[in-house]
Amino acid sequence: MLRVEIGPGPSKLAQDWTTVSSVPGDAVDLLAEWGMDPLPFLDGTVDEIYASHVIEHVPWFLAPCALVDAWRVLRRGGRIELHTIDFCAVATAYGSGDASDPGDPVFADFMGSINFRIFARPVHYRDGADAMLHRSCYDERYLRMLLGGAGFVDVSRVAEPRGPEKHGRWNLGVSAVKA
Repeated sequence: MLRVEIGPGPSKLAQDWTTVSSVPGDAVDLLAEWGMDPLPFLDGTVDEIYASHVIEHVPWFLAPCALVDAWRVLRRGGRIELHTIDFCAVATAYGSGDASDPGDPVFADFMGSINFRIFARPVHYRDGADAMLHRSCYDERYLRMLLGGAGFVDVSRVAEPRGPEKHGRWNLGVSAVKA
C-alpha cells in the first residue's frame, strides 16, 4: 500500500508514509513542489494522499493542476484528504470582531491574527523567505468545486487533521475519492 503525505513538516504521520515536499528535511523522502512539479509517482499507483495545511501554499491559479495531478497518481478508489485554513471561519471572525484563539496566543491584535490566517508569515529555513506564505484560500464550496473539477467524487468533511497540529476553529478538512 502506497500512502503519500504532501508537506510533512518536521515529522511524518507514520513511518509507512512516503513524504513529498518542496522543502528538504529529515522527514522528506522526495522533493517536488506540488502544483509546480508533477508528483513523483506513476499514474494510478498511490492508495492515499494526505495534505494538511499545504494547498494554501500552492498559488491559487495552480491549485486545479495540483488536484488533477493528485487524481492522476491515485488508483481507482484511492482517497485524498486535504486540510486548509477555512476562509469562511476567517471572514466570520473578521465580521464578529473576534479572532481570538486559545490555542494560538501569539497575536495580541485582531488584524494580526486575521492577516496570519490569510497570509501566514515568512519562515527562513530555505533560500526564499516566502517559503511558508499562503498563496490561496478556500471555503468548503470552492474546495468541493475544485475537487469535482479534478474528477473526485464523494467529497465529505473531515473533522480535524491527523497530525499533532489541529488548527482549531480555522481548520477546513475534506476527503474525496477517485472514481
